[in-house]
Amino acid sequence: MQDISLVEAEKRAVIKRAIATLPDKYRAPLVLRDVEGKSYDEIALILQTSEGTVKSRINRARNFLRDKMRNYL
Repeated sequence: MQDISLVEAEKRAVIKRAIATLPDKYRAPLVLRDVEGKSYDEIALILQTSEGTVKSRINRARNFLRDKMRNYL
């Protein structure tokens, strides 16, 4: 059981480091959506951009993370 929690903790740390490497224009909407649970329209208001731009940047950020995590896994 302890091994599983260590693996999960390591995985969270890797994800956190990978998110930190994202350019701010991709990191901010991703964190607002996936960490803070904000809606697309809330994020658009916060970042003063369109909802379409928010969705595009979140998608691009997730793709960047997927590529970075592929190297880890």
